[in-house]
Amino acid sequence: MRNLTKLILLAFMTVTLGIKILSSQEPKYYINEIPYVKISISPAEPTTKDRITFTVIAYGTRGPGIGRIVIVVNNRKVKVSGMSPCVYRGGPYREGLLSYGVTVSDEGQGSFSSNRPWISHRKIYIRKPASLHKKEEGLSRRVIHLIPLAEDKNTRWMNGIHPLLFSGEDDYNGFANYRYNSVLEDMRVYQKVLLTHPDFRNRPGMIVGIFKIENLAENAIFKAKVGFLEESDQSDGVEFRVFVNREPSFYAATRCFYDGLLDDLVFNLDRYAGQNVELVLQVWTLQVNVVRTSNQDGSVWVDPRIEW
Repeated sequence: MRNLTKLILLAFMTVTLGIKILSSQEPKYYINEIPYVKISISPAEPTTKDRITFTVIAYGTRGPGIGRIVIVVNNRKVKVSGMSPCVYRGGPYREGLLSYGVTVSDEGQGSFSSNRPWISHRKIYIRKPASLHKKEEGLSRRVIHLIPLAEDKNTRWMNGIHPLLFSGEDDYNGFANYRYNSVLEDMRVYQKVLLTHPDFRNRPGMIVGIFKIENLAENAIFKAKVGFLEESDQSDGVEFRVFVNREPSFYAATRCFYDGLLDDLVFNLDRYAGQNVELVLQVWTLQVNVVRTSNQDGSVWVDPRIEW
């Protein structure tokens, strides 16, 4: 009887141990791990005569690998691949805004999309080559740089509720100032940028700069690169928006997240030619409960300007 009991016990321990060994050998998949995803274009400033190469590099951090990469241009799927890098060559494209992005899914479940915090859809303005543009007919290119105007007495700053002084620093009401020789999220050093930090609130914070522009030229276009200071790696993202004050429903915007890349923000102002306008540069936080530290949403404008 004792021998029978020992045999039964030994068999039970063997089965149990075998289950544990098998369980320990099962692969562990980290379905919710965020993959590395980066999309780039070449040339960086394409014209209506250029073909554009879109390149996506993507890989999972742990667990399942990349299952599918989808490149989207102007809201249309143009390339689907299961391999990284994924390359698509398209164009030439007509003059105007071109949007492009990428959706990446893993081999398991879940989907990682470019409208998520780890990457954003991008926009770039396709222009005619210089030789085709009518301003080249004996006329020099003209630019209004907005950074020097940020401290002008006619430029107003506010957080949506209260007016702000330019050159404020670490103010819970929000602040705007210049930063010199700053490292941005793309790890490059910029000589002078415009820093705009939204106010800290328990609802989305905001900061607004209002620039007065007189007698706006024909074919005027606002252009800037936008992103974050290098130390703002804990930001949950912001929305950069530009519009004319009397017509806020007509605007250009891009949602930016700390992804190691600066985004292009372009706004066609031709409808306001010959008019005096108030051009609004606005930043919204995308987090409802804003973390109350001054390094979270250090949003910057690189060379904001009006060209014609």
